[in-house]
Amino acid sequence: MFRRWLLPVLIYVAVTVALTFPVIAHPASVVAHDGGDPILNTWILWWSTQATPFTARWWSAPIFFPMANAMALSEILIGLLPISAPVQWLTHSPLAAYNITVLASFPLCALATYALALELTGRRDAAFVAGLAFACAPYRMAQLSHVQMLSYYWAPLALLGLHRYLRTRAVSMLALFGAAWLMQSLSNGYAMFHLSVLVGLWMLWFARDIRTFGAVLGAWALAALPMLPALVTYRSVHEYLHLVRDINEIKRFGADIADVLSAPPDLVIWGARLGSLRPETAIFPGLTIVCVGVAWLLVEWRRGRFREEQSTPDRRIFIALAVVAGLIAFSALSFGPWRIGPLSVSNFHKPFSMAVAFRLLASARSAWMRRAWREHSVVVFYLVAAAATYVLALGPEPRLLGRPILYEPPYAWLMRLPGFEVLRVPARFAMLAVLCQSLLIAFAIARAPLAALRNTAVVAAICMCLFLDGWIRMPVAPAPESGPQWQSVAAVIELPPADPAVDFGALYRSMSHRLPLVNAFSGYYPPHYLPLAEAIGAQHFAAIGELAPDADIGIALRRPAGGTLPAVDALQREPGVERRRSDCNWDVFVMHPRARPTVPRGTPLPIAALIANRHPEDVGRMQDGTVETAWGSGTGQRGDEEVIVDLGAPRDIASIVFEMGAFSFGFPRQLTVDVSLDRGTWSGAWSGETSVATVRAAVDRPGTVPLAVDFPATSARFVRLRQTGEEPGIPWWIAELSVLAPASSRP
Repeated sequence: MFRRWLLPVLIYVAVTVALTFPVIAHPASVVAHDGGDPILNTWILWWSTQATPFTARWWSAPIFFPMANAMALSEILIGLLPISAPVQWLTHSPLAAYNITVLASFPLCALATYALALELTGRRDAAFVAGLAFACAPYRMAQLSHVQMLSYYWAPLALLGLHRYLRTRAVSMLALFGAAWLMQSLSNGYAMFHLSVLVGLWMLWFARDIRTFGAVLGAWALAALPMLPALVTYRSVHEYLHLVRDINEIKRFGADIADVLSAPPDLVIWGARLGSLRPETAIFPGLTIVCVGVAWLLVEWRRGRFREEQSTPDRRIFIALAVVAGLIAFSALSFGPWRIGPLSVSNFHKPFSMAVAFRLLASARSAWMRRAWREHSVVVFYLVAAAATYVLALGPEPRLLGRPILYEPPYAWLMRLPGFEVLRVPARFAMLAVLCQSLLIAFAIARAPLAALRNTAVVAAICMCLFLDGWIRMPVAPAPESGPQWQSVAAVIELPPADPAVDFGALYRSMSHRLPLVNAFSGYYPPHYLPLAEAIGAQHFAAIGELAPDADIGIALRRPAGGTLPAVDALQREPGVERRRSDCNWDVFVMHPRARPTVPRGTPLPIAALIANRHPEDVGRMQDGTVETAWGSGTGQRGDEEVIVDLGAPRDIASIVFEMGAFSFGFPRQLTVDVSLDRGTWSGAWSGETSVATVRAAVDRPGTVPLAVDFPATSARFVRLRQTGEEPGIPWWIAELSVLAPASSRP
């Protein structure tokens, strides 16, 4: 048994060395692919060796100081610890631990797929090709900076457990399925949802008897139990901070159908010959897969596999309806919108969606598909699964060359389920499509004419072509340089924050100084971080003091070659800032605690009306009682936005409070508050910048971020809020607006 596995292992390891040699040669001093997300993932894996996963200390990781539960903003990568943690403990190098985890994903993905394909085909040569196809797939090479996407080796083992359970009815195989599903979910948050969809399709196809269905469902439920505490924490943190994904962002990260001709630029053969226009969406399957697949389909066609002896009446009706809907769709594309009586067509993609749906129904009613359904055909299942996962990779608005072509596609249905609405990159469904197509090439070899495929040279040629399809010049980045050492500070910030080059370097250096870090990078930013970056960019360094009013904060600036930064002089003039030292690389400061006065405030006054010169139809969102909805100016802040509050009668007022919640990045850059009794004569009540106050509000109450503007008590019926700053691309957002009476007054 061992000898039969030794040769595949050795070859897969050799392929890994050939693809990733620069990393293998220097695992502790270079970063695989780039110095961005790999640094974040290095830090995450390191942190899970410093604190026990899922404890309160672990969730409140020392990044984005002073945020609590910062680990809930990104992937947790717990499933990768069996590889990374021993390397970390043996080498004391977080970078080596990360790089070895990346390298191990290649042979592990190949071997797991080999085991699954061997179970399904019974042919070792076919299984070997499947493993190589998955490990060397061009789409995997597009994910080299995402170790969680590379580490998809548990998914084939989960499917292996399911198929072997069907064959043997061994409970141990259900345990294998459950454990593999759990480990894949702990390795990759996307995979928890994506693999679950594939498992659901598998149950629909294979587990139609109650015994099999109940056994698989029970094993799945038991495997999911350990995930519940983590999911509850994620959900509670995201609900408290009102973190959501913008639907336009999700659409942007769905693959375009034309992206089947997009490949990662680092591919030796295809990188310069195919397009790679957008991140995450290069889904080129590889020429070898396509050629072998087409050849196999032609052979099957000649064998009469798809012959229709007698078409059923309903199938003929579906085909006719598909043709009619297709003609209507192309009429809208050719001639534009039209109407005939009650029938109107305004776009292409709605009738075209109906044409596709009717054609799929016709295919489902074909003789070969009905036969495959009755026989539980494994080949047809993976063919359907590959097509389904590629369609899901297109996201909630499938496009061809940027033009929408389908209305309400399957991904839009999934987004109605909990969890799917927060997944930013639908295109990552393509990893399961790659796994399915790797199994299909194994079936093609196993079922092809024996005379051709018993020839070792033919199999070797296919393997070489698969390797060439995925052959990549593995880019590497140098490890970030070391930074200053710190003493007697509560936290460290490197300037400027929210600059990826600074944040990733700061993350890497924090593994050495081990102090809480203000900087970080993740799937979401906490509400204080972007306002803090804006304040520091405008040299309002008092915002740093709002992070920890009672403790010292270390401040570091990387000195550019041959010069200094303007921020150095500004920091030296900032009250409470002490310059500790400087050298040719770093300027180091400490901000000492400063008194923060407490301002008493009165109760909110009733608002009779709100008037805005931008999007007046949305002003009700400022008074709907929730920070999950907000009024926005609709464009970047231009300096002429205005909101007028009518209190209905003259009132004594002393404060304005903007609750912003997750919209805190859209705070007003410059604000002027005017008051009036008659809306004819206005007098100024307050004017200034608000970034420091926004940081204070976000740190104190991150769930609502109540930005307060206080001014001397005055009597007014109308309050005019004018945003006079400029911030291209970021609207002015107000989730809830309150006008407050003086502390000693009652409305």
